[in-house]
Amino acid sequence: MAKSPLDLRGAKARNLRLDVELLARGLASLRAKGHEAVGYLLVFTEGVARRARGWDVVSGDSELQVLVAKLSDSDLHAIRAEKVKNAAGTRSGVAADSIAALGQRLGEEALSSEVSARHPGVKLSDDPPPLGVRWDFFGTAR
Repeated sequence: MAKSPLDLRGAKARNLRLDVELLARGLASLRAKGHEAVGYLLVFTEGVARRARGWDVVSGDSELQVLVAKLSDSDLHAIRAEKVKNAAGTRSGVAADSIAALGQRLGEEALSSEVSARHPGVKLSDDPPPLGVRWDFFGTAR
């Protein structure tokens, strides 16, 4: 799961915690069916990663790991600009003004790269995903 908050102000910490709980439930559902499962939460800053690593759901599961994306300064600058635009769109009430395409794309690419590096041969799965969630990366090692 790739998440793009650059800080955890306001409701961002709560929302990220809920996403982490969902990831943990997805791992548990795979394990209950007899599968080996590893989960990754990829974030964009070390501060967000430190906070997530301190949550009991993460620290209590060695197969749920928090990673920090290796982004260039220009990518981080562009993501910050996207977030400023999103905030303005949210305040204006015009959904079309609120986008997250860049953060989503960079997060998913970084997550795919990290998974591929850690688990050579893992391929995107055609199997139904755990809990019916469209995960940023759901793969199998067949």
